[in-house]
Amino acid sequence: MHIEQQHLNPLLQTFQTALAGAPEVVSATIHLDLTKNSLGFDSKFFEHLDDAVDALYAAIEPTSKISIDLSLDRNGSWMLSTTQANPSYIHLRNLQISDVPSTLPQPTQERIDEFSALWEEQAHLYTPAVPATREELAQLETSVGQPVPPEMVAFLHLSNGARHSSFDQDRGTTTLIWDILDTQQVADRHQELVAVALNPSFTSVGYTRGIEGATQLRQDHAGWIPFAHDFGGNYLGIDTAPGPRGTAGQVFLFGRDEFEGPLVIADSLVDFFTGRSSQATEQREKLFARHTAGRFNPADIPDGTQELILSNHTGIDLNALSGHHIKSLTLRNTAELDLEGIAQLPLQELDLANVPTLDLEPLAGHPTLRIHTLSEIDSVGSPEVVAGLPTLETVTIEGIGATSESALLEALSRNPSLASVSFGRSTGLSLAELHARARILDPNYAPKVWSKQGQL
Repeated sequence: MHIEQQHLNPLLQTFQTALAGAPEVVSATIHLDLTKNSLGFDSKFFEHLDDAVDALYAAIEPTSKISIDLSLDRNGSWMLSTTQANPSYIHLRNLQISDVPSTLPQPTQERIDEFSALWEEQAHLYTPAVPATREELAQLETSVGQPVPPEMVAFLHLSNGARHSSFDQDRGTTTLIWDILDTQQVADRHQELVAVALNPSFTSVGYTRGIEGATQLRQDHAGWIPFAHDFGGNYLGIDTAPGPRGTAGQVFLFGRDEFEGPLVIADSLVDFFTGRSSQATEQREKLFARHTAGRFNPADIPDGTQELILSNHTGIDLNALSGHHIKSLTLRNTAELDLEGIAQLPLQELDLANVPTLDLEPLAGHPTLRIHTLSEIDSVGSPEVVAGLPTLETVTIEGIGATSESALLEALSRNPSLASVSFGRSTGLSLAELHARARILDPNYAPKVWSKQGQL
């Protein structure tokens, strides 16, 4: 990636002035991540360089991802490295969500009649819409890649979508604040949600809200068919890929504001419309954190805890956590950490940091772990374990001892489910160093690093 010297010079001159004002600093580096619509900027001299960086961004006018490292010594020597990628984040593949959607049964005529009668009573509260045509329903089925849920079809035969005609009457309708999507809106929203569901950049923990195992513990899923929205990024959906204790066709709440995961609210679309809501209660107290020094007492963990954060403890016995449905576990600043017993926890996320030595052997074959972070660890034993984690999706590595890091990366390169790896920037890795790590994970990693240097 060539950057014109005339565009670079103003930033170099401002950088030199900032460096002169910090006599204790011999050299410094600016790191920039640029895209067409965003600018990421990392430097201890941020407040001094902000305007000059903005000017460089405007001059470059990036149309794709660009990463830039600009280093400057006190004697005026500078080096610029650029690459048309972001090697601190390696996207290996999309997430592999392969749950087969359930075939939902046709509703009985009695339920259809109940559904129709209720809509006849409520229709005047909405803007009228004509019934969906056979062609529109066929197009919807093609778009979502599976049969349209029969109860959704039954409603679309009555009205192809429904929007409140007056928000003053919201509370008098069976859908409350929700507007019903038409066939094209369902198709569009489903495609958007699937794109997010398959992108490892959006991977996050899904917590249980209500009955354990009722839904897939994710934020989005291809088997979730939205049928209503609130214009704020939240949806009501029909679940065609429920969890082991869920009901195919159940109605649940998910979306932007439901960041802890989906919540089932009715057993079916007909039940939702007719007011027969699920009796499942939401679990509120999911987080338990303890940061004081000393030995941790597992008896202190409240029932219902799903996110556990422990730091500054002299020893932690994970076997003592048996029986808790912990989805996210963070262990930091622990002098002695034995992972024995971790296989019995239904973890989706494991974050281990500031541990001198760590043996991953007890993690072998963990059946649910999706998100794994390892940071500030000198030595990692049994790194080959990560190659065989069957559900691993995203990994973050930062500040690992060089020998252990190489072995970890090699093992990660053999994991067929792994979708992405991130490297923390706070370690100060150069673009060339990040590029070398990317090539271990993916020998076909294509973006090259260009460098040039000069003297002010």
